This record gives sequence, structure tokens and C-alpha cells, in this order.
Amino acid sequence: MNVSTQYKYRGIIRQEEMLEELVEQRVESLQQTMAVLMESESRLKAQLYVQTRIVASLSHDFRSPLQAIVKIAGAIDSLVQQQNYEFVSEIGKSIEVSSQNMSVMLDHTLDYLKIDLAREALKFELFSLHELVMEKIDFFSLSSDMQKNNFVNNIPVDLTVKSNPLIFGIILNNLLDNANKNTNHGFIIIYAELTIDQLVVKVSDTGSGISDHLLDWLNQGQVGEVKWERDHQIDGEGVGLVLVKEMVQILGGVLYAKRNEIGSTVSLILPLQS
Repeated sequence: MNVSTQYKYRGIIRQEEMLEELVEQRVESLQQTMAVLMESESRLKAQLYVQTRIVASLSHDFRSPLQAIVKIAGAIDSLVQQQNYEFVSEIGKSIEVSSQNMSVMLDHTLDYLKIDLAREALKFELFSLHELVMEKIDFFSLSSDMQKNNFVNNIPVDLTVKSNPLIFGIILNNLLDNANKNTNHGFIIIYAELTIDQLVVKVSDTGSGISDHLLDWLNQGQVGEVKWERDHQIDGEGVGLVLVKEMVQILGGVLYAKRNEIGSTVSLILPLQS
């Protein structure tokens, strides 16, 4: 092989090497682009999933006041026949409270249809946690099976937190609703404490306790579509707690649940907002 042929041969090899390097670079670039696209798709799916579940939460929250109105209104005829007008007056107040709560939740629904649930878009504001809990307790005390349970607000009167009051209100609604449904003539106690960088809120009840499979699910990691089929198996029992877990994570917190000797305790640990 003469010198000229050798140079040509080396040139062809070099071109092939450069072409291989270019192909590798393009493949690597495409892989990176695909990874970014897949991550974006995953985020969008997760956001859509959470939005869908929040709408489901609001629909779930509407059922309690509706059922309360139907139940207590059905007793009016009997009470009138018994001429128990004092109790009829109390029922009227209960219907009024239930209607007001439905109106508030309708406002919340309209607000949530406008909210971008990305964490950076959430609006945080200062509010009294004691007062917010009292609003929820007042509703449940009047409308839940004619006051079969005792609700106790042990949150300090002067405790002010910075969070999203709409999401926080739905979290409380679902926690109290779940505790009330699983407690019969017992106690539901809400208390909270502040640490240096966290807010801890706990709801304890003297009810039947959280089932094993729901307890396991609640104490696992992030909510995700992988758990969707299993979620459906617990909709009838603890849909409120499933939704609470998702919303707590939107606020950047975590949820833990445990079974006590009597009843259960659900704890929310949320970061303090500056």
C-alpha cells in the first residue's frame, strides 16, 4: 500500500470515527431530551391526578351536609305531630348550618377550579387554626347523627399559622368526617403544637380504629398512580384519609397514622411557611 493510499485509508477511518462520535452525541442528546420529556409528562400526569382527586374530595365533602339535611328534615313531620316545636327549631338551625357549609364548600370548589396546584403557585396566608377547627366542629356537632360524638378542640386559642386555608379546611373536614363515621358516642380530639420549623396537628378518636391495609397505605411514601387500584379498594372506608394524604403532600408535609388501644390518631407534620 503506497503512501497516498495509506493517507486516504486513514482519512476514511477518521471520518468514520468522527461520524460515530457525532452519532453518539446525537443519541445522547436525544436520550436527554427524552428524559426531560418523560419527566415533564410525569409531572403533568401527577398534577392532573391530584387535581382530579381534589375535585373528588370536594364532591365527597358535599355529601355530609346533604345527608344531614335529608336526615334531619325527614324527622320534622314526626316532631310536628308530637308538637315538639323546640326540637323542630333546633333542626331548623341544623339545616341552616348545613346549608351554610354547602355554600362555603361551593365557593371552595369554584376557587379550586381556578388554582394552579403547583406548589409555587399556592397562596399562603395567616389564619387562626383554633377558629378554623371550631368552624368544622360546629358543623359536625350540629349535623352528625344528632351529636352522637363529643368534639374537643385542644388547639391553643392564640395559635396562628401560615398555610393555605382552603386546603387546610378540606383536610380538617375529611379528618373529622372519617373520625366521626368510625366513632359511636365517643370523643374526637384535635390538638396541635409548633416546633422550631414544623406544625404538628393530630386528630384522635375513640372509635373502631383504622384497618390494617389502610394504615399500611397511609404510612407509606408518596401518593402515586401506582397505588391507584389499591386506592379504589379503600374508597368506601377511608377515601377522606387518602385525599388528606395527597393534600398534605401538596402543602409540603407528611401524614402518619396509628392505632391506639382505643381508636386511632392521624398526625400531620407541615413545614412552617416564612
